[in-house]
Amino acid sequence: MSDGHPKEKNDPGAEGCPICDAPMRRVVACDAQSMVIQNGAGLLLAPRGHVARWRDLSPGDQAVLAARIGATQDLLASGDAIVPVTLIEGETHVHFRLDPPARARRDPLPGLPHDRALISGGEDALHAHLRPLIDQSTAVDLSVSFLMTSGVRLVLPHLQDLLSRGGRLRVLTGDYLDVTEPAALRLMTDLTGARHLFVFRASRVPFHPKAWLFTFKDGSGALIVGSSNLSKSALTDGVEWNLRQFDRHDTAPLAAARAGFEALLARPEVTDLTPDWIDAYEARRIVPRPDKSGAPEEPTEPPPEPHEV
Repeated sequence: MSDGHPKEKNDPGAEGCPICDAPMRRVVACDAQSMVIQNGAGLLLAPRGHVARWRDLSPGDQAVLAARIGATQDLLASGDAIVPVTLIEGETHVHFRLDPPARARRDPLPGLPHDRALISGGEDALHAHLRPLIDQSTAVDLSVSFLMTSGVRLVLPHLQDLLSRGGRLRVLTGDYLDVTEPAALRLMTDLTGARHLFVFRASRVPFHPKAWLFTFKDGSGALIVGSSNLSKSALTDGVEWNLRQFDRHDTAPLAAARAGFEALLARPEVTDLTPDWIDAYEARRIVPRPDKSGAPEEPTEPPPEPHEV
């Protein structure tokens, strides 16, 4: 492949092959035996070796490709959505073509302030967009470098509602610069249901992503990537830029983000977020100065007032 992915050696048929020569910007995933390439709104799953016919592949290569069809379908849609798969063979590189599922919905989701790509913060607060997206999701994946108590409190009811109606939540946060607050982590562990919490131990590798992935009931989805960590200021009145992509416009960004999230979870720095881990983190944590960490100073929340109960 071009731009860093060499063609298989001793394979004259690879010359001029649209799969072997696919530019890096279209490569969604690639390993020693297979590759996934953007194809318009869909994907192509192909072996690394240039082979024209399915029966010319070794039984082992056939098994590897067949086993990866499901995971590749999940890059386009999840749940009950149907992702058609077609085996293409002939004079060119044998591959599976995966077409995106039909989208019944074309209008903006109910409750969204707007469906433009840029969410700019302040009067266009990210929190106002997150609420309807979470409330209509069947699955949410969140990768964010910092968790602040103030931000977690804003989204916690919506995340618990997602879980209470049978949805799935995966959260990956980090201890980079000790900004993440132990109290915020404990709030996340209070969630009940199909929630999976992970932490990226950033002692050697800085961890600074901010991304939300949403999957809706019809199999479509949305992606938000930008500057907002999970703090009240970042979700409400702060000047933050976040770009949102619906896969009804283009499936490739969501497919790449889903693959990237899975790759993050597989990294050796990632471990389960447990009460024991939080206790150990709190014991060693040195509260950072906002001017050193880059995280805004969060105002101390007032203590809860007693009521009749």
